[in-house]
Amino acid sequence: MQIFHHGKTREEGFVMLRALVLSVSVMMIISALMCIFGSFILNAKNNMVDELKIIEIENLRVENEIN
Repeated sequence: MQIFHHGKTREEGFVMLRALVLSVSVMMIISALMCIFGSFILNAKNNMVDELKIIEIENLRVENEIN
């Protein structure tokens, strides 16, 4: 029994559909992992920026004490 106009049978159509669903789910998993790792990287960068600001404030305080 042919349900597709491309000459595909029902079983071939289910195989194609299963492959499509699998590839979409793999892409969604990969994008979720990229979002998680990206948030970790941004969080680490923000922490480094905060530490640099603290060091800069301490340096200014030391300079004011010297003067």
